[in-house]
Amino acid sequence: MQIYIFGRGKMATMVEKQLPLSSCKKAVSLDEADVAIHFSTGNSVAKNAAICKEKGVSILIGTTGWTQDLPQVKTLFSTGKIAALYAPNCSMGMLAFFHLVEKLALINHTLDHEPSLLDIHHKEKKDAPSGSSQ
Repeated sequence: MQIYIFGRGKMATMVEKQLPLSSCKKAVSLDEADVAIHFSTGNSVAKNAAICKEKGVSILIGTTGWTQDLPQVKTLFSTGKIAALYAPNCSMGMLAFFHLVEKLALINHTLDHEPSLLDIHHKEKKDAPSGSSQ
């Protein structure tokens, strides 16, 4: 499988380094890609998603900070066989956290507590608050 990666930051670099551990290869252009992974800036998501749709390439969007364009991207991918998956946080720790929050929400109405979340990231984090905390 050929994977095109949008972005050159920490996450995009990590994904690229993992490719040799799988049967996947890095595509140098969207024209040769089977799928695209987007870890770039929020203001580039809608444009890059539209290009993927036009070229017939499904896309995984891990970029945060673009939810203002989410309705546009949903509409774009609502027809046809090309898929878009928005996963604002791909870490196993956050997936477990989301599951816990879901369970706690079921019992919170019986408690006299005000829920809160503290969003802490490395100092180079470009979007704050992160997509995970929104």
